[in-house]
Amino acid sequence: MAKRVDNVTVLLPAFNEENGIENAVSEICNYLSQCCRKYEICIVDDGSSDNTWEKIKYLSTIFPVRGIRLSRNFGKESALRAGLEYVKTDYVLIMDSDLQHPPHVIPEMFKMMSEIDADVIDGIKEERGNESLIYKILSLSFYKIFSKLTNINLQHASDFKLLNRKAIDAYLTMTERTLFFRGMSAWIGFKRGYVRYKTHERLVGSSKWSTSGLINLARNAIISFSSSLLHVPTYIGLFFCLFAFVVIVESVYKKFMNQSAEGFPTVIVMLGILGGSILISLGIIGEYLAKIYEEVKRRPTYLISEEINYVKSKRKNNSNSR
Repeated sequence: MAKRVDNVTVLLPAFNEENGIENAVSEICNYLSQCCRKYEICIVDDGSSDNTWEKIKYLSTIFPVRGIRLSRNFGKESALRAGLEYVKTDYVLIMDSDLQHPPHVIPEMFKMMSEIDADVIDGIKEERGNESLIYKILSLSFYKIFSKLTNINLQHASDFKLLNRKAIDAYLTMTERTLFFRGMSAWIGFKRGYVRYKTHERLVGSSKWSTSGLINLARNAIISFSSSLLHVPTYIGLFFCLFAFVVIVESVYKKFMNQSAEGFPTVIVMLGILGGSILISLGIIGEYLAKIYEEVKRRPTYLISEEINYVKSKRKNNSNSR
């Protein structure tokens, strides 16, 4: 059996999880006690509209729980960033607070990190759980496109990860405002290990991710990690230059052969395609300009309204970070 480790934090982002957070904390503590001597759980309340924060306050009186409450719902990516900037332990395990990441895998992740001396242990999904066919197709398509554009393979990856302090500090050196933890944690590299798991169904409640939210996350991830889409207008321009050259050659040929130049419908169709291509190109450029605009504003990625069991006097700025 691997030696029990000290100084561990489990980071749980939570949004409207009042009915399930207590069971999650209890289960996680049960497995942490098998492989850790000293541990804590940091729950980041991402602007919940229910009684999640009151439940976190209660849990902090019976479990080694710390809490951070964001001033509003900033999104899971910002909640993860807030937690990682706050925790100071040597190891951080990131999990979902709905127990879809199975706690029984925790001892195996710590054991593997010790055995291979890894900096990151990635949880790899063996099964995606009870997801719709459309969701699975869209997810697979996103990971294929992301891999092609960025050379980072995220297929079957998840946010279920164990990181040591070296990996955490490397992640925190990336100061961009558009966050994609799954991709950013893969980009840093370092020695990695992998533990496979089966996604569990939620015991209570439902997923907080909407279809539009997932599409926005995918779009932001691709634009933030790759400039490849900016080359699309160039390829479109080359295509139309080639088409124009062919039309010119054909027209000259017919002129010399005393044939009437026809093809007006073709020209109209191509003008329509050209107009659409120009709008697509402008849209792509606009997306990148919007991201640049967001970056130069330098707004914080989150604001904190309350804390539990954190010493405020040791923080440079307690209302916002970054």
